[in-house]
Amino acid sequence: MGKKKGIAVLLLSVAICNVCAIFCSCAPQTQYIYVDGYGNVAADLIRRGNISLYTEQDLALSQETEMRLIDALESDYRQLDADLGMNPYITVVVISDEYVLSEFGGSVYNNGLVICNSDALENDGYLPALAGAYLNTTEIWKQVAAAEYFFGDREHNDLPALRQYYGDAGNHLTLSLFQGYFCKAFASEETIDLAKKTAASLGKYIIDNYSADALVRASLTEYRGEWMAKNGIESAFALPYDLSWLDGATYSVKLLQYPLVIETENKVFYLDSFSAERESASFDTPEAVLRHLSMGNEGVEGILQYLRSNVGDEELLEEMITNLEGKTEYYISSREIGTEADVDGRKIYLRDPSEYVHETMHILTLHENRVEGAWLAEGVAEFFAREVCDIPGDIDYRMYDAFTQALVFGSLGSFVRAVKAKFQELGGVFDDFASFEFYLLEQAIAYTTLSAPEYKSSISFPYATTSVGEMRYLTSSDPGNRLTYPESYLFVKYLIGNYGMDSVLTCCLDYEFDLIFHQTYEAVYSDFIKTLNHQMYGERT
Repeated sequence: MGKKKGIAVLLLSVAICNVCAIFCSCAPQTQYIYVDGYGNVAADLIRRGNISLYTEQDLALSQETEMRLIDALESDYRQLDADLGMNPYITVVVISDEYVLSEFGGSVYNNGLVICNSDALENDGYLPALAGAYLNTTEIWKQVAAAEYFFGDREHNDLPALRQYYGDAGNHLTLSLFQGYFCKAFASEETIDLAKKTAASLGKYIIDNYSADALVRASLTEYRGEWMAKNGIESAFALPYDLSWLDGATYSVKLLQYPLVIETENKVFYLDSFSAERESASFDTPEAVLRHLSMGNEGVEGILQYLRSNVGDEELLEEMITNLEGKTEYYISSREIGTEADVDGRKIYLRDPSEYVHETMHILTLHENRVEGAWLAEGVAEFFAREVCDIPGDIDYRMYDAFTQALVFGSLGSFVRAVKAKFQELGGVFDDFASFEFYLLEQAIAYTTLSAPEYKSSISFPYATTSVGEMRYLTSSDPGNRLTYPESYLFVKYLIGNYGMDSVLTCCLDYEFDLIFHQTYEAVYSDFIKTLNHQMYGERT
């Protein structure tokens, strides 16, 4: 990318600034500015018109160099202004630490600041971030598109390669130009290069045929089909996920912590990249991020539709919807303490991103983090996440593998055979993963351990034998917390069938078991076991 700089103007400006440094705004002033994830920066500040340039004092730049940087910055700003005429205020911070920005090519537009290294400012590497600041867009594809359009070679043609790539419908997700495709933590250099070329071509199409404002307002799906048809790409634009949940999202980074942060109307996602033993639990590609988050949002929305059809108490329904509509933060990283929901703090931590729906159910159905009644909260979350929602999680894959591949003997072999028999009785099949219904297997596990509790002391199978209390490290007198996750789910299913959805959700929100069910926990549980034994053994109880 080339710049149109007037050398004579630049030299004259430097000369004037050197002469009047003490008397005008060209004179550097010592200021502190906070850069999120980096800290308070002691910097030399130069203001010129609508531009503020901070250069970290650790760089030990000469005044002449600082003047050269502000001149280069002003020249680029004026070039954008000549084309767009928006005249916004922008702030650029030049930091000394090269490593902090290494994953971002030396510059990033973050939290209203253009943060860059001096090399990126001098060699034009900061231009996408500058374009982002000028246009007030945090989406990198739009920043790249604008920088290429207003500073680059508009006649450059990458269309033959793009035409071939997007001719394969399996590659259309890249055409969304989701932020992860520009992030080194999630994408390879080849993928990033392809995304940049796509952004430049699509951006040019939008600006030429509509406007720069249309580019800034574009969603992750708009104009794609037009661009493909215009450029002879025969396959129809189609995505495997609904990305409308990203409309209006803003993007940022937590330097040295989370390489991608997405904020929507009522959610903030702090995302780290990590791989896992199974692809279903990995979070290391843009496709994986979109899969987990899009399917998670889809699953939660499906459960809301289910509740609207099955909850009779309007106030109860409104309370749960209000719970969900509050601002919630999701932290997805292998560095998190575990996979859990902090309902009080409205924070969800996911070491396994496929547990998005289960943990979100706690935000939906709870008022606070509780010890008493934890079993009910987990059973309700399991009911919605496994039975109502049909989106498979990593646990589906783990359980499918455990019951189809392992050769086991002794007590564990007896347990597996009993579970399989009950699973098939409930209508479950192991023909292939697509036809496997995990919620039926979970029911079968619960039937088996509740009817033959001796398995809990004779086999090693934590999912089937570890109680909610032990799994969550709870000290509680609530007898329900001695149930395992599958057992809690099966008991909740029984409660819904016999007492109604409204009663179960009311008790989940406010754990007053005796008052809501008009019996003690022990009495209701005893009836549940009698019903279970009748189902397992006919009239024998």
